[in-house]
Amino acid sequence: MWKCEENMREQFKNKGRRAALAAVAAVMAYISLIPLMVLLQLAFHQPSQLTQNGFFSLQGMTLQNFGLAFESSNLFLGMINSARIAAASLLLTVLFASAASYEIARFPSKLNNTAYVLFLFSMAIPSIISTVPLYILMRKLGAINTLWGMILLNTAFAMPFAIFLYTSFIKSMARDMEEAAKIDGCSAAGCFFRVLFPIMKPVTSTVILLNAVTFWNEYGRAVFFLQKQSVYTMPLSISLFIQKYGADWELMAAAALVALIPVVTVFLAFQKYYIKGLAAGAVKG
Repeated sequence: MWKCEENMREQFKNKGRRAALAAVAAVMAYISLIPLMVLLQLAFHQPSQLTQNGFFSLQGMTLQNFGLAFESSNLFLGMINSARIAAASLLLTVLFASAASYEIARFPSKLNNTAYVLFLFSMAIPSIISTVPLYILMRKLGAINTLWGMILLNTAFAMPFAIFLYTSFIKSMARDMEEAAKIDGCSAAGCFFRVLFPIMKPVTSTVILLNAVTFWNEYGRAVFFLQKQSVYTMPLSISLFIQKYGADWELMAAAALVALIPVVTVFLAFQKYYIKGLAAGAVKG
């Protein structure tokens, strides 16, 4: 009888804890959605409508802000530039990081180990420290106000963490398939591209997802190295709505909502591989 009562009390406590955790999670989820709710209200309403109907009212919704945003700022060109930079940066990051990681993981040497340590160490250096030296270097290369300059910068900054993920993943894989391919006469490059690379889909998807969002939303480096409106990216185009004596918040919100669409699309496409890639790259490493 006493044990039965004790079990009932324990079950009641567990239910209470779960209910409390669920309540806290619900509150935190609601708080995290507030910025998105504000963004939606600003994007689909005029200032006068928000004043009359209340900030979270659904009355008077309109698409006028989106049309005005595209008319007053060259958002379409900004989207194209961002897409070009992000796509090329992702391609180079995946290609170079995976190849370098294969060399580090499968052919260990003092040079490779030193290079790997330097890559890991570079992740601890704040990017702001290298801004001035990079600007001087980019100016000498003629890469200021060029898309290819931003592509090189994005690739360079994304390489260390991508190499860490790829190297950890490759080290966790058995060599059986590679050795069988070498017996059949396959070269090291052939083993990598034909055998190993297709198996690395989870970690590749993680690298793509993490860096696609970063490249698309990149503002800190773009504001330094892209100073002509003809090469503005999406974040720089949105920043044009901030003027000297104020900002067009409704147009900025509409433009920001448009900028969210590619990010959400990429996340939905690669989300099932995201956790697998992180676990393979971090835990097994």
